[in-house]
Order: sequence, then C-alpha cells, then structure tokens
Amino acid sequence: MVKGKWKDRLDLYRFPSDFLVFYVPDNEKISIVKRERYKDYEEMDVKSLKEDLKNWLEKQPHSNWEPQIFDIQTDKQFQFSFVLPDNVKPSDVKLYYVHAREEPMDALEYWFKNIELR
Repeated sequence: MVKGKWKDRLDLYRFPSDFLVFYVPDNEKISIVKRERYKDYEEMDVKSLKEDLKNWLEKQPHSNWEPQIFDIQTDKQFQFSFVLPDNVKPSDVKLYYVHAREEPMDALEYWFKNIELR
C-alpha cells in the first residue's frame, strides 16, 4: 500500500489522470493494482496516452526493463496498492508517480516522483 499527498495545491492545468510506472526485474508483471481511476477513463484515449508516456520515458535515463504503466486519478491525497511477483523484493522495483499537465495549446508535460519501496 502506498499513500501520498500533494504538499501544494493541484495545478490549474493538471490532466485528470496521472500514472504509476513500475520497472520490475526481468519484466515480471505487477498484479492486482487497486487505485482510484478517473471516473470517465473509458472516454479517454488511454492507449494513446500510455504510448505518449512510453515514448517520453524512452528519452529518459532508465533501466532496460519495460515500463508497466497504470492510470490513477489525479487527486490531492491518493493511495494505491499492488501485488509484487513472489520472487521480487520491493527494493528491486523502481516505481514512479507521474503527474501529467497540459496547458492550453501545449503538449502534455510529465513530472516524475520516485517512490522508494521497502
């Protein structure tokens, strides 16, 4: 279980959905990800959003593991839980909370926060 809270107010141009990005050794799969999702997420082009984020991630320094991307509702206080594969230690996983914002007439912009698992 991970809990978080924004120190400052949420920005005016925030996107309704943020993202969780997991990098897991040997590309093992994260399972049972429980989180609040944006109420109209079915209407969003989630596939396109995830592709855009994945393309952006490829330009950043990261491991050779494939990112596992999950949407999460942007909220002042948030929490989510997930299950790691049996043979994976939490300290071996790289987890990022990715905040998305979009000013009018601009492309999506991403802010990353590393979350340390113990």
